[in-house]
Amino acid sequence: IQNKEIKKFFVYVTDDEMKKYLNGKNTKNNTYRNELSKFYKAGINELKVINFFANDTDVPKTFRKSANDSFSENYEDNISLNIIKAFETDFTTLLNGLKLFVKIYEVL
Repeated sequence: IQNKEIKKFFVYVTDDEMKKYLNGKNTKNNTYRNELSKFYKAGINELKVINFFANDTDVPKTFRKSANDSFSENYEDNISLNIIKAFETDFTTLLNGLKLFVKIYEVL
């Protein structure tokens, strides 16, 4: 979305297992996990710069392909964005009691 006047939001929903993964201690030098954790742990109204580059060998191919599928064909194979966490909450589903965590980010 090129129009700067349109606000863009990213909604991220995780379960308890992914929350533990993203909040856990990183024992490896893993660029991919560090970048995911950086935006996941951001505070409300906190600006974060997120970078996933094609030459980062630890970025999973499935993540890169899925993330880049929504871009045009001439898009360079990297993801770099500025985000601000706008909202977060958690809840338990009524159907099966699954705990979910919702975070909404504004993409600048």
